[in-house]
Amino acid sequence: MRLPVPCKKLQDNLDISALREAVVNLTEEEWNKNQFRQERFEVARDVESILFKMNGNDLLVGDNASKTEVWEDAWNKWKHLVEPVIKQAIAGYDGYERAFVNKCLIARLRPNMEIEKHIDVGFSFSCSHRIHVPLLTNPDVEFIVKGERCIMDEGNAYEISNKEEHSVVNKGLTPRVHLLFDIYIPKE
Repeated sequence: MRLPVPCKKLQDNLDISALREAVVNLTEEEWNKNQFRQERFEVARDVESILFKMNGNDLLVGDNASKTEVWEDAWNKWKHLVEPVIKQAIAGYDGYERAFVNKCLIARLRPNMEIEKHIDVGFSFSCSHRIHVPLLTNPDVEFIVKGERCIMDEGNAYEISNKEEHSVVNKGLTPRVHLLFDIYIPKE
């Protein structure tokens, strides 16, 4: 969604402790189990992901562009950790009780890796809110939206203007891991 600012803080001090601990304890095998995004999106080639749901409007899977991919095994394992964080993050939106998640994942960007400049394309990106909750980060992560650096602190929730050009470079010594999700809030 295009916002009047590149990035805005939604909520401070979310309780991410249980989710963060689970992320810290992930094995390399778990991080590399699902290569869906790396195989389909050039911009995500350096991003390891724990995938829960990907909206079909942006996948363009075969002849069925409306297909939504859901990884139920992963979601069933992580749901009890992810849902409370999502609820905290979106509590400030009008109508958040009606919101539904049309994309959800945990994304890891290792040190010295990047997500090149891009604009998210697809209908769902025009009407959904792109939310980031940093679970692990470092001061040398450069998240740039519309030419402006967005500082994102662990445990806070942010919405980014993903219909503007954006990129990420991890110049630090530790991984950058975000819970990333898109919500759509139907009108009454």
